[in-house]
Parts: sequence; C-alpha cells; structure tokens
Amino acid sequence: MLSASVDPASSRFTRSDAGRLLAASAVLVLAMSVILGLDILPAQATLVVDKPASTNVVAPRAVEYTSVVLTERQRAAARAAVGFQYDFTVAKGAAR
Repeated sequence: MLSASVDPASSRFTRSDAGRLLAASAVLVLAMSVILGLDILPAQATLVVDKPASTNVVAPRAVEYTSVVLTERQRAAARAAVGFQYDFTVAKGAAR
C-alpha cells in the first residue's frame, strides 16, 4: 500500500486540543496587538501655514533632484557666453 490509513479514533479533536488551540490563539492575538500597537516612528509634527515648524522637518530619504528649468537656464547662459567660431563673410572668402 502506498498510503497508510489513519485510525479515526486517534484523529479526533479532543478537549486538550481545544485548550491548546485557545492558548495559541490568545498568544497570537496578544503578540499581534503588541507588534501593531508599538509606535516605532514618532508622530509627524503638525505644520501650519505661515507659522514656524515646532520641530525639524527632514526628508524621509536623501534624494538628488535635477531641476529641468534651472538646467535649461544654465545651458542658455553657457550658450550665450560662447562666441561664434565661424565668422565667414563674403569679403573674407573673396580675399582668400
């Protein structure tokens, strides 16, 4: 036989099984209540418009932000600062 049959008398749910189930459920509920009830992160400061912040306001992580507007302004200023390289005119071309 490939599978062994289980004795139905040994697989019944008894009173001691109910007690263990109840105890395990209580431990699980208590553990989840403690874990979810912990206040690990401090509460966020309430910010009001036109009033100084009561605590330091910090970013959640360090991120580098590239501004498209400021980048384009810098590029335009750099373009304007460079003089013309090719100053060909008809008079200069005729002189050669």
